[in-house]
Amino acid sequence: MTPQSAQGRLHQLADRHQLAQLAEPNLGAARELHDDAAAHGRGVPALIEVGDHSGAVLLAYELSRKVALGMLLANGWRPAGGEGEHRITFEAAGILLIGQARKALSDASYLRQQRNDNMYRQERADPDAAAEANALAERVITHALPALRRLTHPG
Repeated sequence: MTPQSAQGRLHQLADRHQLAQLAEPNLGAARELHDDAAAHGRGVPALIEVGDHSGAVLLAYELSRKVALGMLLANGWRPAGGEGEHRITFEAAGILLIGQARKALSDASYLRQQRNDNMYRQERADPDAAAEANALAERVITHALPALRRLTHPG
């Protein structure tokens, strides 16, 4: 996808009031989200080790969400707010990424449903769900986080 077509797709989301364009990229906030996501990546295996499987799933989701939001902010966009904001954040970040980075973040968006089940339906995650969340988090760290790092930590 060319950068122009990516921008066109982002503008379409803005036209539907799902994204808002910033006056300029917010690299400071994107950098903080990058650093948080990197720390979360170290926390997911630690939570699994102590048997907090639901916590591991929630943290893996937060890691992925922060990478997605960081990509938007670093490129001068933010979710417009309202219903579906997290879904739009993942969708729009995927527009900005290519290859394995896009696939890793897209696959990790699945954790949103597990997060909702855990938070709103009081369904606790089991060891298999935690292991799957950890694998998704590792893919996001390996493939998508470096794309955010290039934008937020130049040099």
